[in-house]
Amino acid sequence: MSHGELTGKTARYLRQNIERDGFTVLFDHGNRSTDPTDQVGNISSWFGEKFSSLSQLALLDIAVIETETNRAVALFETEETSSTPKVILGDAFGTLLGDHIWFKGQRPLVVGEFTSLIILIKQPKGDQTEKIDYLRSQIESLSQHINTGNASIGRIYVETYVDEIDLLQKARDFVSESLTFYKNIS
Repeated sequence: MSHGELTGKTARYLRQNIERDGFTVLFDHGNRSTDPTDQVGNISSWFGEKFSSLSQLALLDIAVIETETNRAVALFETEETSSTPKVILGDAFGTLLGDHIWFKGQRPLVVGEFTSLIILIKQPKGDQTEKIDYLRSQIESLSQHINTGNASIGRIYVETYVDEIDLLQKARDFVSESLTFYKNIS
């Protein structure tokens, strides 16, 4: 299964569980012939005053938003093939260094302390728990010193998954936890 297919499957799985509660799942890599066109497209982290391809820093895979307010409850990036520190740091800081998150280059998403950034990576060969834990703690520590709009994101998770079933379960659990946190501070 390709990256796009797994991301789409994860987003559809999340949609089944939360959309009835006033939240919407936006995602990249969907099937444009079967998925709702108003929910499939690029989710961009960008900087500056004018959105363009030159101002984009990162593309995210999935955003769970409160439908009425466009408040981003959870932002996801999933990695299937590469879990190198460079990729993990790029996913995190490409998002955090931006000033804005927009869907399809025209729909601003609101981020803040209520937003969770979730980076899920395929379990690397061998036990790399110590390295993943180190990267997570450094990302959290450094994010406190960034002065951008997206640095207001309140919680950052960097976790591994073993297979498709584990990815779906972790995505569901992180969204459930993020929704609970969101509802408690809103």
